[in-house]
Amino acid sequence: MTPASRRLILPGALALLAFAGVWWFSQTTDEPKPSGRPVRSAVVTKPGAARPVGAPRSANGLIPSAQEDISVDSRPPDARRANIIREGLGTMQELKFMHPQVFDAAAKRWSEDPQTKALVAEWKEVEAGWKTQDEAAKSAQLPRMQVMWTEAMALLRAEVEQSAREAGVK
Repeated sequence: MTPASRRLILPGALALLAFAGVWWFSQTTDEPKPSGRPVRSAVVTKPGAARPVGAPRSANGLIPSAQEDISVDSRPPDARRANIIREGLGTMQELKFMHPQVFDAAAKRWSEDPQTKALVAEWKEVEAGWKTQDEAAKSAQLPRMQVMWTEAMALLRAEVEQSAREAGVK
């Protein structure tokens, strides 16, 4: 290729590129494409002057609790029961990970504790009738099951932490 032909190719390519760019930008429009949803106006309402400033309240005047989940759980009782058990097992794994030196001995003492034995017996009683109950009866048992697991895990945590303190483990 001669230098003269190179000089002609470069301006031609630039001209073609410029033409393509002008054509591209002329084809796009600023009109929004129609969607299947209705258009809603974004109207900002002013807060009422009669409403006191402070903690958020519901329409019934209730104050949401930060310690408790007040949302309705729409999962079936079996899934909620499995979640309760999974949370308890997660607590056990956490304690075993945090204090591996003392966990096994502390867990053995915890399992021999009369309070723990009473909770296990109560749990077995609930579990015995679980498969024969209807959904409403199962849902009614779930808060009781949650309390049992929470109490048992609190006892285990106290036992493991006390054992760790006594052993001088951090």
